Amino acid sequence: MSNFSRLQWWHQVVLMWLFAILLLNISGLVGSRMLELGGGFPTEKQSVSPYSIPGIWVRWDAGNYLAIAAEGYVENPEAAGFFPLYPMLISLVVNITGMNIVVVGFIISNLAFLFALLLLYKIARIINDEHVFAMRSVLAMMVFPTSFFYFAVYAESLYLVLALLGVYLVMKNRQSLAGAGLALGLASVARPVGWLLDIVMLIEFLRRRKFDLKSFVSLAVGGLLSIAGILLYIYYLYIVLGTFMAIPNAQSGWHRQWQIPFITYWEGVKTLLKISLLSDNWFLYSINILDIIFTSFAVYIIVIAFIRANRKEFPYSLAIYSSFALLFFLSSQNELPAPLWGMSRWVASLFPIYFLLGNLFRSKKLQVAYFVGSSILLLLFTAWWASARWIS
Repeated sequence: MSNFSRLQWWHQVVLMWLFAILLLNISGLVGSRMLELGGGFPTEKQSVSPYSIPGIWVRWDAGNYLAIAAEGYVENPEAAGFFPLYPMLISLVVNITGMNIVVVGFIISNLAFLFALLLLYKIARIINDEHVFAMRSVLAMMVFPTSFFYFAVYAESLYLVLALLGVYLVMKNRQSLAGAGLALGLASVARPVGWLLDIVMLIEFLRRRKFDLKSFVSLAVGGLLSIAGILLYIYYLYIVLGTFMAIPNAQSGWHRQWQIPFITYWEGVKTLLKISLLSDNWFLYSINILDIIFTSFAVYIIVIAFIRANRKEFPYSLAIYSSFALLFFLSSQNELPAPLWGMSRWVASLFPIYFLLGNLFRSKKLQVAYFVGSSILLLLFTAWWASARWIS
């Protein structure tokens, strides 16, 4: 038995997390120094060298989060579509400690991801009480090709840890719906999709069939708490910006429209048939291919989730949540010729897929091959993204 396998489970997770940080930072440094910085470098918001750690993790949307943390929404009304919990936490820590704002954002993201990995392990043990199953699930999330966003100065990891906390409180033996609702409410103030996890809370409540007054009150309190965060944020924006439409107004600049999910996917497929786009704008064509691959892969894994749920090997609540979340993502269509813009990043937030990806193949060799291939893509994507070029 190896020394690693003798360690306690949380020691193993921490060591894997540290190793991932080391490799991704090396990959990011190589990418930022070997490739000329692209258009995703927010120079006006950067307070450290873009070629340093943590400067390599300030790309694209990170500039908006740092601007909100430093100046608030009054000075940045166009950033109302970026939800407040992450920049609020950055601002709080900076004011208390006086630390560099980029360093604080980097630390928060990385620590949040560590706790998310620990919670994912605990939920995996609820689904299947085997250490190997749980550790493979953790590894699957850690090496997913776009998991580098969890290390960046983005709200992804903060949302993830709160979402997982809410799900854990719902699924554990001594169910805590009020506590889960509070966690999901905070998750909704980190990313706008947190409220979708109410699906898990409701299904798990019905599955346990405890239909007494106390249980109904707990469910009602949890449900109210889960939506309170986003309602308070909307009201706050009304106070400081004078409109209840601050979020959609900000999002209107992102060139998106509500669409039937199937149509969004079909538009992406049709774009691939326009070979002329390959010569006119090979980058957009490549991004569309990437987004279609990730979207199709998510559909495939969700189908497997329902198959295994039917065999009582996977919770129906997580399978149903994943399908609704994917449909929600697809209902926001980007302008042509990249209708699926962002899907390769959003698919990474569908955390139930990692319980399946980590244990997808019965053959150990195939499972190892998947982990290795995913890890290689992750390192390549990290280098590309750290050079301030778009991934998702």
